[in-house]
Amino acid sequence: MLANINLPGHELVGQRSVEAMASAELVDMWCRITSKIVKYGFAVRYEDLEAPRTGIFDGLTITLDPDVGFEMQCFILLHLFGHSIQWVAPSLDARTHGFAANEIKLIENLIAENRQILLDAWNEFFNG
Repeated sequence: MLANINLPGHELVGQRSVEAMASAELVDMWCRITSKIVKYGFAVRYEDLEAPRTGIFDGLTITLDPDVGFEMQCFILLHLFGHSIQWVAPSLDARTHGFAANEIKLIENLIAENRQILLDAWNEFFNG
């Protein structure tokens, strides 16, 4: 079920999924990843973006559209953070960015385990 939300004076306008709860693993992954990203000096924020944009990386800030489902927000955040690593320090490996090898493996495993959920969210968003 979708509900319209229109909060005057705020940028949160659009459709929200009100009956879907994110899995505990995704929420845990989100918390750990956003914590690391913020500790590197990047900001993570929400803004109503013009379609078809779902996220923007401007060099210091990762902006996500709040109308996108949680699983897709996780994917977009990881994807855009990956661009920051490519952009800012292409010659450095992940360990120099503060991620331990076991954290990288955990992220890879969570993405692999939730691949179909992420793909379904992607397809639903772009293909209706």
